[in-house]
Amino acid sequence: MKDSFSPNVLRCIEQAQTLTMLIRKPGMMLFITAVVLLSCFVFPSDGLAVMSVDLGSQFMKVAIVKPGVPMEIVLNTESRRKTPVAVSLKDNERLFSDGALTMSVKYPKKSYVYVQDVLGKKFQNPLVQQYKQRFPWYDLEEDKETGTVLYRHDSETTFTPEEILGMVLNHSRNIAEKFADHPMKDVVITVPSFFNQAERRSVIRAAKLVGLNVLQLMNENTAVALHYGVFRRASFNNTERFIMFYDMGATSTVATIVGYSTVKTKDRGITETAPQLVVKGVGFDRTLGGHAIDILMRDHLIKLFKGKYKTQSEVTQSPRAMAKFLKEAARVKQVLSANTEIFAQIEGVFEEKDFRAKVTREEFEQMCDDILKRVPGPVEQALKSSAIPLDEIENVILVGGGTRVPKVQELLLKAVKKSELGKNVNTDEAAALGAVYQAANLGKGFKVKKFLVKDANVYPIQVSFERINKAEDGSESVKHVKRMLYHRMNVVPQKKVMTFNRHTDDFQFHASYSELDFLNEEEKSMLGSLNLTTVSVKGVAAALDKHTPKGETKGIKAFFRMDENGILNLEKVESVFEKPEGKPEEEQSTFAKIGSKISSFFGGSKEDDKKESKVEEGDKSEEPESEKTDKEKTGEEEPKAKEEEKSDEKPAEKEEEEKKQQQEEGEKKEEEKKQEEGEKKEEEKKQEKAEEKDNEEEKKSAEKGKEKETKEDKKEESTEEKKDDNKKEEKASNKTEEAKKEKEEEKKPSKPVTVREPLEMVLQWVDVADTTEDALSTSTKKLKELQARDDAKAANERAKNVLETHIYNMRDRLFSDAGVLLSTEEERESMNQALSEASDWLDDEGWDSTADVYDDKLQKLKKQSLDLRARLREHKERPKAIGMLKNSLNLSRTFLVQINNITDKDEIYTAKDLEELGKIINDTTEWLDKNEKKQNETKPSENPVLLVKDIETKQAKLDRELVYLLNKAKYYVPKPKVNETASNTTKPKTDAKKEKQEKGGKTEGKNGDKQQDGKTKEEEKSKNGEKKEEKKEEKKKEEKPEKPDKPEKPEETKEKQEKDDKKDSDKEEPLPLPSAESSTSEPADSSSSSADSSKEHEQSSDSSSKKPAKNDEL
Repeated sequence: MKDSFSPNVLRCIEQAQTLTMLIRKPGMMLFITAVVLLSCFVFPSDGLAVMSVDLGSQFMKVAIVKPGVPMEIVLNTESRRKTPVAVSLKDNERLFSDGALTMSVKYPKKSYVYVQDVLGKKFQNPLVQQYKQRFPWYDLEEDKETGTVLYRHDSETTFTPEEILGMVLNHSRNIAEKFADHPMKDVVITVPSFFNQAERRSVIRAAKLVGLNVLQLMNENTAVALHYGVFRRASFNNTERFIMFYDMGATSTVATIVGYSTVKTKDRGITETAPQLVVKGVGFDRTLGGHAIDILMRDHLIKLFKGKYKTQSEVTQSPRAMAKFLKEAARVKQVLSANTEIFAQIEGVFEEKDFRAKVTREEFEQMCDDILKRVPGPVEQALKSSAIPLDEIENVILVGGGTRVPKVQELLLKAVKKSELGKNVNTDEAAALGAVYQAANLGKGFKVKKFLVKDANVYPIQVSFERINKAEDGSESVKHVKRMLYHRMNVVPQKKVMTFNRHTDDFQFHASYSELDFLNEEEKSMLGSLNLTTVSVKGVAAALDKHTPKGETKGIKAFFRMDENGILNLEKVESVFEKPEGKPEEEQSTFAKIGSKISSFFGGSKEDDKKESKVEEGDKSEEPESEKTDKEKTGEEEPKAKEEEKSDEKPAEKEEEEKKQQQEEGEKKEEEKKQEEGEKKEEEKKQEKAEEKDNEEEKKSAEKGKEKETKEDKKEESTEEKKDDNKKEEKASNKTEEAKKEKEEEKKPSKPVTVREPLEMVLQWVDVADTTEDALSTSTKKLKELQARDDAKAANERAKNVLETHIYNMRDRLFSDAGVLLSTEEERESMNQALSEASDWLDDEGWDSTADVYDDKLQKLKKQSLDLRARLREHKERPKAIGMLKNSLNLSRTFLVQINNITDKDEIYTAKDLEELGKIINDTTEWLDKNEKKQNETKPSENPVLLVKDIETKQAKLDRELVYLLNKAKYYVPKPKVNETASNTTKPKTDAKKEKQEKGGKTEGKNGDKQQDGKTKEEEKSKNGEKKEEKKEEKKKEEKPEKPDKPEKPEETKEKQEKDDKKDSDKEEPLPLPSAESSTSEPADSSSSSADSSKEHEQSSDSSSKKPAKNDEL
């Protein structure tokens, strides 16, 4: 029966059994099993399992993590750990992975590879033109709305790179769900560090088309660095260590310098030390990769082919031939990484001509010399951007398949001046595993060890706008102002605020790339448009008209955020004003002050309002000094704002505790105020006698001095106790003197109130226009239709396979020995004819039918063969079921005989239990004999009389009764037996107990549960001590029986007699009534009777104390 459960359920059953054994309460077995099994069948929410996709240009790796499953690389449908990034669409058939690569050789125009090279780029981008040269068979068009690339599939269908990438991401989710047997939605996707804003937005848009929730776009080398650091966290300390990761992939190369250290963090008020990685420097080459080497090798092989064969047409004009040469070039490059020579060979490459040529590693390195010279370039860029000397780099870790080329490693060793390169991470899987660790950290339902990750911004971003300056003569001039927003290598994520102070009407500002001196002109052109976005701010004049008459403008603030994906976001734009309060503080009444305090506790103070308006701006150390604001500079706030922002970073729990403390302090302050008001009245009386003319002015100044004093004393004296009378008098006199000094001072000015007015903003991306909502819905619909078509095709294939399987199985069973025995000739002919017709239909008309039609055919065949299949099943399983039932009957009879032979007076089972078992045995035996006889008289071709399910029902009933009786014996608690101890004068202990009861003149109930009134704790302690001494004496006598008893001294005998008399007179513990056997026993002396009875009482009390626990278990 266990075979019918999954391993997970079986594991849960074992856990339930273990828990029951620990608790040792059989009655809890059913409850615990039900709870544990319920937890096994309740599936976790979709948000628990997360995945990562290391999205490369040529291959992708998928990793998952779910409850109970650690970080693991997913195997695709071909059981491989890496999956080609390829999609093939032909004749309503969509293929992925290796199937798509195979189709790319036969039908290259219908198969799409290296889509990442044109993702998020305009049609005129140099990289797009390079892509057209490498893959001339693709029909690329320009999208009229966005200016990006379109793949022309046929006369009616086009695909955007986002749609093709969405298909690939959806395929990655499908293989992850199949591997994990769990739905997937949340994903972390790795991208190259050099991806610009448009490319990053395109990746997120592609994931959105297929319903994936992108937790984070993570840079590839950052993910590798996280994977490297997670397993070496114990080796990090507060001294920063620098590691370089060199990643040469299929189409690009990136070098990243990472600093590892430990920092102190605060989580829920607890300070702990956690490891941290910070990206210090990044260098890259967009076109240096393994695919560029493949292209050179392809061209070399084509050159050799042309030199060997003369063809009627140009080989480069044949897409199929070019695809074959490219596939062979990749294989040759891979083999030459480990061998010095290889023969390249392609059968029927072009015009039915076979190609075979020898290629050596020396030739390979010579043809790639120009490309390989660029290997040190990313290393130099990374060192320059990080400003870290090369000798401080501890190790250089190789990542990516391109680093397996020996020449690449040789050049890299020279560039980094190391004796060896680090090869202690999996070059193919490190990024996927690091990304899935980050996915578990960001996803729900997981708690991972904290590892802080701080990435870096690669491209500097500035904000530019126009400012109108007015001269003294009234003339106006327009000045173009530029302010740096994010410098190169600024920490990501990070928030920034920019303030515009001189704008009184609607205006625009622009965000763009700046300070790109680290790129050459070719790389700048590959970056695309330098202008990123244009923001139009509206409603400025209306906000000024609304707030200017009563307030002062403090400028317009724009809140920017570079998020975890490396994408720039403008969160809001608002106009800030400062207005004075309606009344100065001293004019408020006491009740108004108390009310304002109470409202500040529950509704937040004015300072809290200010804090809420501030925005985090990252670490102080990461912000350069040039970013401090003047009137028009980028919006880092004043130092006060920074302090307020720091206070905002406190956890929510800490803020609640502070509010509670503030409430308690407020109550104490109110009490102090009341007390000081009484002191003030006494002071006023004294002042009236001394200064009658200036009475009113002194009162006001005294109040002012009092308030000032209380504000200063609130911080220092909030926890002090009440002061003595002398201190009160000194305080009052000091206040009077301060009040006299402040007579002529003016009233305090009111505190300004900050008012924030949200402004309307219209953001427009100008690097690559965002896809409209209509276009997104069209793309989503297109992908859903393709997925529905794939699902329908898979369902049809499954239904067809099931029908074919049934036809072949039934033919074999129909003409087997058992089938011939259990069926008639007419039945076999009829069923065989139906199976043949279904097979012929499947081969001809039904080959391309639908799943519903296949299911209908299957049900008809099953209905026709229903009786025969039942007879075959019964014929196969009946002998085994009968044998098991007979074994159970024999076991039950043996058990019943043994139980009847037990002569113990304390019987475990009642007569009804044994009668019930005997009745079941007899009834089952009679039923089995009767039906077995009928079955033997029934023909094999007729339906059976004795069914397996009936046999199993009888056996279950018998087993249930037998298990019940066995468990009853297992958990049976025997009654306590009367023990007799050998002594010089043997006497049953029950007689001694009876004599003690008679001497004590006490009576007990039937169960011996009544106790004598007036018992005290001191008497119990003395009695227990005497019992322990008597037990020790008895043990000594039993241990040394060979020695004769020594005569007792008169004094000892007298003391012992006094103890016995005291025990007989003062006994308090209830004793059981004597049994019937004790009436025929001989009497014993009082001393031995007392000792034996006390010992027997201890045993009985112990047994009675243990018995309820055992009864509870039963």
